[in-house]
Amino acid sequence: MPPFGGVRFGYAEPEHVYDLAPCPEVRVGDFVVAETPQGLLVGQVVWKRPQVNGEAEAPIPQVLRPANSRDLVLQELARTRAQETLEMLRTLAAKHELGSVVFAHVTLSLDQHLVTVEYYPEGEVDARRWAAFIRKAEKRLAPREVVWKRIGPRDMAKRVGGWGPCGRVRCCALFMTDFNSIQIRMAKAQNVSLNEPDITGACGRLRCCLAFEYPV
Repeated sequence: MPPFGGVRFGYAEPEHVYDLAPCPEVRVGDFVVAETPQGLLVGQVVWKRPQVNGEAEAPIPQVLRPANSRDLVLQELARTRAQETLEMLRTLAAKHELGSVVFAHVTLSLDQHLVTVEYYPEGEVDARRWAAFIRKAEKRLAPREVVWKRIGPRDMAKRVGGWGPCGRVRCCALFMTDFNSIQIRMAKAQNVSLNEPDITGACGRLRCCLAFEYPV
């Protein structure tokens, strides 16, 4: 039976299960190249097991190969160009007066053929201005394929990062890989002030830290 591994494609990102059969010698901490919805990416193996718990709903994809030094250089180049693309989109959006749309993150595939743009509309967006912006942006990014991915407020806060009211880096940007369900009863059980500024995070939702001490 081939080994399986959890692969993470970025800091504080969710892990994805992959079949490690093409490179069974890789160890936890090693980097591999794999296909993802964002194209070809380099990820880090965070766990390795002879089997996965439960039955997978879909076939588990295989990694392609261990990442070599060239892959790691290409990854850094892709990240640099992704940041440049993000800045370009923000500048272009300002020219099109898309003030209600916040561009949070850009992922560029290892071969630089696919660009995934994550954005969050904070209010209503004029359809004509948005369409004109999309045409101009895709023309500038041609011949690359562009995928526009709308995200929610919690994902937006995670991407932007920053500091929480505790004075530390926001938990979602620091170590959280998934968002848990937060309920107001958690704040009540801990005698936390129910004033909105005291229990809501930068995303406008209940603070994730309310769930950390609730079980005890």
